[in-house]
Amino acid sequence: LTSAEVHYGLARDAAMEGLSFAEAERHCEEVIKAVQDLPEQDESRDRWLIQAVELLLSLTEGRWRGQHRPAGGPDIDALAAEAEAAAKRHGPPELVVRTTLLRGKTLLATQGLVPSLAKLRAAVELAEQYGDPVPLFVARVEYGRQVSKRRLADGLAQLQEAERMYASDPRLGG
Repeated sequence: LTSAEVHYGLARDAAMEGLSFAEAERHCEEVIKAVQDLPEQDESRDRWLIQAVELLLSLTEGRWRGQHRPAGGPDIDALAAEAEAAAKRHGPPELVVRTTLLRGKTLLATQGLVPSLAKLRAAVELAEQYGDPVPLFVARVEYGRQVSKRRLADGLAQLQEAERMYASDPRLGG
């Protein structure tokens, strides 16, 4: 677990300070390897796994392009599914929403629009139950952008609701 903490700190520093995204990715992969050997019941395992997967997938999103393993990297959908399961085991509701949304995005890249829409819609529903407007806004925008490819009216409705939320809640402007 100490190895995971050290590598995650190095990954964040490399990513946030603009030193090297490639280096940050390598450190994220080290965190993931270190924590995958721990028992699933370990809450710290799940926390480190989720953080590393979120950072890794954020760093690599521009290269996904319909591949499970972008540029020889890890299976993005498998990682997103693992992070989503970890969040459901031990995460607060906001984390469950974020990982569900992330899984919807990886499904879009790896399996296409239809599987993605189901997961993105689930993220909206979870965010509605959670009641915090910030994750709900983010989920609505992402779902609205994608569902409009299938049904324009549904997408516009989601995006208009997100726009209404944005106008009425100053936290969303930040």
